[in-house]
Amino acid sequence: MIKWRKGKVVEILQETDKIQIVKIDIRDKEVKAIHYLQFGDRLETGDEVILNQTATHLRLGTGGYDFVAIPLTKYQSDLINNQKQNGHIMKLRYTPYQFSVLSCEEQSSPYHDLFTEPKSLEGLPVLIGELHSMLPIVVTMIRQLEIQEDLFPRRIVYIMTDGGSLPISFSKHVAILKEKKWLDYTITIGHSFGGDLEAVNIYTGLLAAKHLLHADIAVVVMGPGIVGTGTWLGHTGVEHGEIINAVNILKGYPISIIRASEMDQRSRHRGISHHSITALQTISLTSSAVPFPVWLEKDYPEIFDLLKKVTLTKHNLIPVTLKETDVIEILQKYPKVITSMGRTVKDDPLFFDFVASAAYFAHQYQKSFYS
Repeated sequence: MIKWRKGKVVEILQETDKIQIVKIDIRDKEVKAIHYLQFGDRLETGDEVILNQTATHLRLGTGGYDFVAIPLTKYQSDLINNQKQNGHIMKLRYTPYQFSVLSCEEQSSPYHDLFTEPKSLEGLPVLIGELHSMLPIVVTMIRQLEIQEDLFPRRIVYIMTDGGSLPISFSKHVAILKEKKWLDYTITIGHSFGGDLEAVNIYTGLLAAKHLLHADIAVVVMGPGIVGTGTWLGHTGVEHGEIINAVNILKGYPISIIRASEMDQRSRHRGISHHSITALQTISLTSSAVPFPVWLEKDYPEIFDLLKKVTLTKHNLIPVTLKETDVIEILQKYPKVITSMGRTVKDDPLFFDFVASAAYFAHQYQKSFYS
């Protein structure tokens, strides 16, 4: 099902070089919509557009936004003039919205030769998470630890999978982190798009992070939004286990970010999320480091026992000494209040402390590995 509606732009609410957020009038009802400039010229007040309202009609988690599908007033035969379109790799393949990008591996790419022979990640630490809200926590933690220890900033590369939002420009966190120069480069893989580099899959995305962008630390997590059905395997969080395998195949060092919560109203996500359990127990065939707050065994013995059971045969539990108050203080350095599923660090400290523990361990590991 697709729900289309015609409307008129009445106000430009926000705009960057990649995206516009506009207010649209539809039969005397006003809605907010996102217009990706990769797909059309800038909108102006009075322009007529066709909106895709499917997600808001179904009350799904798009932040309350509709999406501009066709800018009617400005429609022309050549909507896109972007150097990335010079490539031959198609995103959204075999749909009316398919478009080409210059992928870093393809023959016309200046980097093509890099991918013609086998290469490894040479021990590159790769943080692997599930929810997009983990990204600003990880990057903020690492950058503030560098400042505290007077270290030269490491190069952090974010690889966005296609498990959630496909356009990276939908992410406000990426925009903030890039503006602050805390995030050095981005790579979009699969059908996600809009990164500093495009890559066909997770393997070449990882190799590009290491050998093209010279990453010191890579972070792999999907874009905003996650697909879930309340079932064992019916969610895009299973990619966590697949990425662990990919990092090990390429001889990197995978670090798992556990999704945990004490406040989630859904029992399947309370304690250790069933997404993390499935990814580590069933999907991953190889090992990863699994950092956790050192106080977990004392304060949450049942959660700790489950974590031990989940990781027992394949993964390596890493206790991390990090005070909850330190996490709160560090995350206050981020320009916006970070929330996950609508909850802040004070609302659900267990979630944030698990993510912060993974970031802290990656920071320490990278120091020791390259020292």
